[in-house]
Amino acid sequence: MKTITFILLLFVSTVSVANDTFSYTLEKHQKFEKTFSFAVENATIHLIIVKNKDTKKYDLIPFYMDSQQKVNQFETSSFEDIPEIVAYHTNGDIVSISTFQDKTVAVLDYNLQNGSVLENTWESKDKPVIKFIDDTKTRYLESTDKETLELTTITTSADVQTKKISVSKEFQKTIKEIFKEPVSIVDNQNFVKHGAISEIQGYFNDETIYFTFYDYFQKDTPELLTVDIATGTISKKPILQDVLEKPTDFNAHIVDDKLFASFLTKEDLLFQVYDAKTGSVEQSHTLNGTLSQLRTIKGKRLAYLKKTKRFKFKSTVSVNKTQDNNYAVVVDVVNRDTYHYYDWFWLHTMMFNQQMMLNMGMPGGFGPKDFITEDVINYWASEDSIPLEFVLDANFKLLPDHNGATQKKYVDKEKYAKQLAENKTVFNSSIGFLENEYRYIYTNKDEDVVTIKTKPIKRRVRSNRK
Repeated sequence: MKTITFILLLFVSTVSVANDTFSYTLEKHQKFEKTFSFAVENATIHLIIVKNKDTKKYDLIPFYMDSQQKVNQFETSSFEDIPEIVAYHTNGDIVSISTFQDKTVAVLDYNLQNGSVLENTWESKDKPVIKFIDDTKTRYLESTDKETLELTTITTSADVQTKKISVSKEFQKTIKEIFKEPVSIVDNQNFVKHGAISEIQGYFNDETIYFTFYDYFQKDTPELLTVDIATGTISKKPILQDVLEKPTDFNAHIVDDKLFASFLTKEDLLFQVYDAKTGSVEQSHTLNGTLSQLRTIKGKRLAYLKKTKRFKFKSTVSVNKTQDNNYAVVVDVVNRDTYHYYDWFWLHTMMFNQQMMLNMGMPGGFGPKDFITEDVINYWASEDSIPLEFVLDANFKLLPDHNGATQKKYVDKEKYAKQLAENKTVFNSSIGFLENEYRYIYTNKDEDVVTIKTKPIKRRVRSNRK
């Protein structure tokens, strides 16, 4: 990794708002480009990118709205090309934002206490695609050649570490598939409603990277590839089961180094828990057996099996930790033609595309499936859900009377994003979610005034699960 520059920038100004609205007027030399928002603990950060007509550069202007809805404007950073936000994480009072532009990665460290900003940039041939983000670090995994993986770990802009991992010949074909095919990186830092349905899924847990593989058409035995960061070793093992004959579908979710898997046939479903490090089976449950004895599942068994017989429906698995540190599991079904497991950056892209089409008078998310509108239509499409919900204890045995209350609360982010995208008075919006409210930034139609607002999140009283 080649470091190009370090720049220390100072805090600019503080603007306080007593209510839920803050406005910023662009100057004549500023041409609006886009917004980006995300949550930081009990606060939110909202970014706007403008083209500076005087300097011919792109300026990134950050706004920090704290828990009391007071807004601080931080120093502007400038780029030769329009920056794309690719990652962010927090580390104490430091928020690190990674951008990519013209084969350059830049990390901007914002000190939330004094507003200072530290910037570090380095050259990168490609935009980071396989990335793992947790509370304190961002990690990029790249394949520099068929024999080497390179893991870049960003703690702060001044603390960027690179580790090379050798790929032996037996794993080179598999590694090539990972970087060739679309990979869904599952975010366990937030509530997971359904999880991913792609052929290759990625997880990060306790200094270990996992990839699950399953080809729906070939129906081969699912496999688990493990990259041990500490030892720099790679291993692969099949995900085996001997309960069902010739499963027609498979999906999984990895939490706490445990692989929660569902195998499906036309007559039954097997839910099995594995130790992801050793491959040993920890516990097994079947839909026709122990699961159907649960009152929350018994009446759904036949409907679930009937729906999953149809090719267009795909089984899903999601696992969220409960408030007492057990495992709340949802085995569900989604329409593979309309469902998309999103990350935060993909959600911003879809909001931007939807708003652009509406601004141009093109059909939104509910018309015929034509040309570039199809992805947006699919994203806003409703799901035919039949959730099979249950809770497992630390030994993965069923807890039939558990209320399933989870540590992380579920927020229907798609619903609020859709409302903003279809609001004819809101343009170029992006959104950040807190526990009980969401904040969004947007422009007026003329794109010369930027506004930040807050609204409460509405939930059903009975549970935070859906």
